[in-house]
Amino acid sequence: MKKGFLLAGVALIALYGCKHEDTFTDANGNKVTVDGNGANGGKMTFDDGKGGKTTIDASGDGKSVTIDDGKGGKSTMGATTVTEAELGVPYYPGSKAADNGDLKMDSADTSSYTSIHDTSDGPQKVVDFYKAEFEKAGFKVAGSMVSGEIGTISGTKGENEQVSATCTHDKDKNVNKVMISHTTKKGGAASTPSASPSP
Repeated sequence: MKKGFLLAGVALIALYGCKHEDTFTDANGNKVTVDGNGANGGKMTFDDGKGGKTTIDASGDGKSVTIDDGKGGKSTMGATTVTEAELGVPYYPGSKAADNGDLKMDSADTSSYTSIHDTSDGPQKVVDFYKAEFEKAGFKVAGSMVSGEIGTISGTKGENEQVSATCTHDKDKNVNKVMISHTTKKGGAASTPSASPSP
């Protein structure tokens, strides 16, 4: 199903906000079922009538959205928390979690975790910290770069795991954003992520 259709679904759930269920069917037999849950969001299911079904669920805490593609793939955005164990490396020391800065994606082939934290430290310090942490966690540093207000470092573990940390300056909030991403391909010899505790 098209990504635009899904984004429209998220907006429709947010606007719908009623406590009842309705099903809409287009001329091609595609069905959309909206199950409103009042102020707590709701759930929307897209069914193409050929076995393809996608569910967008915003009915949990009202602050996050989960998309389930019906084939084992699931993404959670918004007020979700990605742990250090899921990242494979620790959060940057002294940093503060950014609002809605975490994302979890899980499909039949790949799992991916991203977390964004705010810090006053510059890109060089962030890259130096993660160089040591990547190596400590068993990742081989694949490359790093610091230029002005941007710094990035990436690492790999075997053929199935990748980790990266990027530091960029947010001029509007006058803070540096540290984004850590960890991706694991399933079905290979990937190891379980490990992380040292936050200071």
